[in-house]
Amino acid sequence: MKPAGTEVEVWVDAAGEAVSRPMTPLTTVIGGITTALGVLCAGGSLLAAMWFGVRGLTARRNARGWEREWEQVEPDWRRHLL
Repeated sequence: MKPAGTEVEVWVDAAGEAVSRPMTPLTTVIGGITTALGVLCAGGSLLAAMWFGVRGLTARRNARGWEREWEQVEPDWRRHLL
C-alpha cells in the first residue's frame, strides 16, 4: 500500500474509463510471433490431414483397380504356374 498523496499512474480509455496498462513493444512482438506460429501449426495440420486423406482415398481406389485387373489376369497366371 502506498502512502497517501503518492502519485500513481492510471490508464484511461477515450471514455475516461480505467483500463489496464498497454502492452509493451516486447509483449506485442511476442504475441505476434506466438500467433503466427499458431496459425502456421494449424495450417500445417490441416494440410497434413488433407494429404493423408487424399493418400488414403487414392490407395483404396488403386487397390480396387488392381483387384479388378487381377481378376482378369489371374486365371492365365494360374495356368502358367500349374
